[in-house]
Amino acid sequence: MDLFGHDILSEILRTPIAAFINLLDYPFQPNYIDLLNPGSIGDGKTKLRLHYLDEGNKSSPETILLLYGEPSWSYLYRHFIPKLKKYRVIAVDLIGFGKSDKPANNNDYTYQRHVNWIREFIENLNLDNITLFCQDLGSLVGYGKISKGFIQWLDFVSQQTEMDVGRVIKSGVIRDMKQEEIDAYNTPFPNEQYQYITINRNRMIFLLLLVVIILLIWYTKMKYFTLRGPIPGLSPHYFFGNTIQSGLVLKDLSLHEVWIKFKSRFGDVFQFWLGPWRVIVVSAKFKRHASLTIPLFRRNKIIPNFDLIIDCTDKLLSQWRSAPSNHIHLDIGQQCRNLLLLIFGFLAFDYDLKTFDNSDRNELTQALKDFLESIYPVFFLPKVVSIIYLKLSRRYRRARSIIQQYVYRIIDHELIDCSETIAERKRISLIASLVSALQNDEKTEMIKSEEEKKGLSRSEVLDEVLFFLLAGYETTSTALTWFIHLASKHPRVQQKIKAELLENNCKEDLSLEHLDSLGYLDCVITEVLRFCPPGDSSARTLTMDDCLPESGTQLYAGDEVLVPFINLARDPRYWSIDPELFYPERFLGEDKNHQPYALLPFGSGHRQCIGQDLARFELKVIIARLMQDVTFGDAGPEVNAGGFVQTVTIMPKHVGVTVQFD
Repeated sequence: MDLFGHDILSEILRTPIAAFINLLDYPFQPNYIDLLNPGSIGDGKTKLRLHYLDEGNKSSPETILLLYGEPSWSYLYRHFIPKLKKYRVIAVDLIGFGKSDKPANNNDYTYQRHVNWIREFIENLNLDNITLFCQDLGSLVGYGKISKGFIQWLDFVSQQTEMDVGRVIKSGVIRDMKQEEIDAYNTPFPNEQYQYITINRNRMIFLLLLVVIILLIWYTKMKYFTLRGPIPGLSPHYFFGNTIQSGLVLKDLSLHEVWIKFKSRFGDVFQFWLGPWRVIVVSAKFKRHASLTIPLFRRNKIIPNFDLIIDCTDKLLSQWRSAPSNHIHLDIGQQCRNLLLLIFGFLAFDYDLKTFDNSDRNELTQALKDFLESIYPVFFLPKVVSIIYLKLSRRYRRARSIIQQYVYRIIDHELIDCSETIAERKRISLIASLVSALQNDEKTEMIKSEEEKKGLSRSEVLDEVLFFLLAGYETTSTALTWFIHLASKHPRVQQKIKAELLENNCKEDLSLEHLDSLGYLDCVITEVLRFCPPGDSSARTLTMDDCLPESGTQLYAGDEVLVPFINLARDPRYWSIDPELFYPERFLGEDKNHQPYALLPFGSGHRQCIGQDLARFELKVIIARLMQDVTFGDAGPEVNAGGFVQTVTIMPKHVGVTVQFD
């Protein structure tokens, strides 16, 4: 017995049964099951007692399993259980909570132990046909919006030494709670020694992962991952979806290759389980952001950057001039990224990132690269796992923090700069352009509905810059890399571009006036984007049930529909000339009036890429400038075989070229 009269079994705490007598609205009979001791708790032999409620219709073929969230216990479900009486209803007190035993040592709570205990509980009760209902933590799996609040909750809990559990529960309940109810939530935790699992940050993460795993095993595997209707596809793995079966993970295939393979096997419409990660901003929030950002990418805002792009491209040419003429460039992808990152620095920050000067690499340059490299895995992880990954990734957090400092510094500078000075500038950075849209009072705007909000907060300006980094810099550098690879394989295309430059009097001097007359170069850029799209697909989430007219495929509200770019771009039904050929002239002849939705490198509709005009402008200026001076040579099949490699975008896997100055 301890000072409070509670039993202690060899460092295993057990709240006495007397403490639970006459709790308000909690008339249920207790049930207990002994779980295996992992061998290091207390004397290593005493089994752990887990408490659970077993109510409702015991003969029901369906069992509803209730799992609460931090820091509650089965008392939370006292009003749920009577309403579910036609089913068998089980509410569990996890080890460390409620009437279940509570190991007194902080180190006794591990992720694997929780998994083993819950698995043992389910197997001993021989439960099957389970409908899993999760409160708070479990809901994170299905409702990504709660994830942000959960991370804030982690930060709060990590700073507590003792917690008033009843008050925490009360803060999340919209009705008035009686004092007896608040006391009931505190009953399992008479002092902070009993709260190790509640106030320890690592234990919170373990419990989150526990709920995620249980949900994935019992709910996702049995219900969500059931192929519906006539849509063909592969039955997915309960955690990895189709990413392993398709070769996306273990065989390093790109999404282009996966889409082509699935289309060949299943036809035009198929199911593919990639995970619930979504990057689409919806409804009123999208409209608010779009109304402020779309004007920044109109032609009159883009063309002042012509000389800037020329100057940056000249730095790449200068680097190539310093290399021997027979040098094989195996890092063309990185060189293209350096060029576009240099341009991005000026466009977004009006800042020289010096990406071609290895002796003077600054922290912002490194932070931008670290951000892109660290964020890549989240595109293939479930939503809640990706949030935890980013929260724990020091590289990501440091990179984002550095970028944020620069963005906020520029905002402050713009706010104090005089309007006359701003008006005299030839070019205004993306951040400076967004300063006029800053909210005057962020706290006031925060409590408004999305339809009523005006302007952007500072954090939203930062998000726009990071999105521009992902959607603008990375995709354009990928397209430029594909051009160099394809140009080296097709000398005829290079010669036709050079002839067009000569014909339009811009072999020596390239001017903005001449740029619009380079029609063949436009065809080359379009063909590069068709033949090897930098992005893999366009995504749309259904807001209502629908049916595809030709196939009769039934779709449901909430389904996410992906349109793979490569499948349309390589489909012979939509092209007069063989789509497997790289042939820019197709857009001057038979395929000039192609089916418009067969070519979607920037998406379509009102959600198409707002930066596509800037991307095409950058590509046209850069390629024209390169073709004025150099010819790319094929360094041989050993190093210039092409292929696809999946990164944030889809890059050529093997690029090896020579650069000959004309």
